[in-house]
Amino acid sequence: MAEKEIIYGEKIIKFPDEVMTVTIPKDVFVEVKEMGSEGDYKSDQKDFELIRLIINIAFFVCEENERKYVGGLEPKAVIRIRYDNKIVGGAKEKEKAEKDLKLGWWNGSIWVVFPNQKLGRGYVDVETEGWYKDPPVGWGC
Repeated sequence: MAEKEIIYGEKIIKFPDEVMTVTIPKDVFVEVKEMGSEGDYKSDQKDFELIRLIINIAFFVCEENERKYVGGLEPKAVIRIRYDNKIVGGAKEKEKAEKDLKLGWWNGSIWVVFPNQKLGRGYVDVETEGWYKDPPVGWGC
């Protein structure tokens, strides 16, 4: 279960098992959705080879005691995902390096790389406006 911490009108949601945090506007919530196995998200694309699935999340607001799933977040959500030697090793197995790591989300047929990724030492930050469906997020190279 995610822990919640309020900071300056934003919420920071921590997902310890997924080594991930999500910073979202204060009136938005995030939930973990079910996802399939890695075999359910295969494509022939060359610009993103899946290393590991991370999580499947959806953003929503509460309206009249009901969840309304949203995209177009302003300000954007910031997702920080940490990586370890297993992820780096997965890149090396594909003859890639740590600098080639990237995060993508599944659009139903291919992996879409998050734009403007900020790769730090052991983590990457991405910004997203969110999405109306709940696509899985994965590490690739």
